[in-house]
Amino acid sequence: MKKNSKLFSLLFVVSILFGCQSAMDEHYKVPEWLKGSAWQVLDGRGDYTIFLKGVEIAGFRPMMEGKSILTVMAPNDAAFREYLSANGFSDISDMSIDQVKKLIGFHLLYYSYNKEKMINFRPEGDQASDESKMINAGMYYKFRSRSQDAPTKVIDSTGVERTIYHLERFLPVFSYQFFQTKRIDAKANYEFFYPNSTWTGGDGFNVSNATVKEYQIIADNGYIYAIDRVLEPLETIYTVLSKNPNYSVFYGLYDAYTAYLYDATLSTNYGKAAGVDSLYLHTHGGDLPPIANEWPTTSYQNVSALARQSFSIFAPSNAALNDFFQRYWQIGGYSSLIDVDRLAMQYLLL
Repeated sequence: MKKNSKLFSLLFVVSILFGCQSAMDEHYKVPEWLKGSAWQVLDGRGDYTIFLKGVEIAGFRPMMEGKSILTVMAPNDAAFREYLSANGFSDISDMSIDQVKKLIGFHLLYYSYNKEKMINFRPEGDQASDESKMINAGMYYKFRSRSQDAPTKVIDSTGVERTIYHLERFLPVFSYQFFQTKRIDAKANYEFFYPNSTWTGGDGFNVSNATVKEYQIIADNGYIYAIDRVLEPLETIYTVLSKNPNYSVFYGLYDAYTAYLYDATLSTNYGKAAGVDSLYLHTHGGDLPPIANEWPTTSYQNVSALARQSFSIFAPSNAALNDFFQRYWQIGGYSSLIDVDRLAMQYLLL
């Protein structure tokens, strides 16, 4: 009788344990809505091998696998092959690591944005009321990416070497609400600035020069948007001007107001990695817009300005500036543009 009692007790305990394990399995079962990390989702699709290879070369794989919350703009293999061929590469591994970081990083955004937030991002966050969402709807159109140039060395006007820190690029996203708020035609205006692209954002958005083929693909650590082409990293106005010989006179006049601004926060956070004690930002004095800086403000906390503000420069060509000088300043006794009074030149540039 005692043996039977012991056997019954043992069977009862075993049944309880199995019951508990079954309950635990049910409780800790992976929810169906979890799809895997952004890396796993794209890897599972099988048509993003070049992009993922670039992610790995650039050192972004841990981030894609879940170390960060992010938004991914993903071009497929066909789009990447077209880009590589157009730029003289047979494989993404032919590019330098810095080139790959710059390119792939432009496709990876800080934080996770669903379609609604991409269409009408609000700097005040989820606290935005329905009424406030209609104020400047779609106008907060820039999103911070992981694309960044390495620090560069310059010699300032006093002969001292400075290390210039380059902030991350912002990726422009043009939603239909952006154009509605401006009360301008979306297709005509978008395709004017991107003549080789097609406006397809009637119920969503275009990402810089790319069309979104599939919206809001869910991953455990963010959202993925499938796009039809590789995004070209955008340069600062200053860099673009520096590479165009037709505007070298305007560039030189503007550059005369160059100033290097010491940044204590950047120096503390990134100076050691750059091998220096002090890091500087390239800006311009004389109230001129800081067109050499990647951000319109140096504060990452000023979300409203970062997401909305940008600059437009109406740059006269060399011929136009020389003509202006001859008709207005040469007759006043100036021998060249560089001899013009500094304050007068500042007003002209402004």
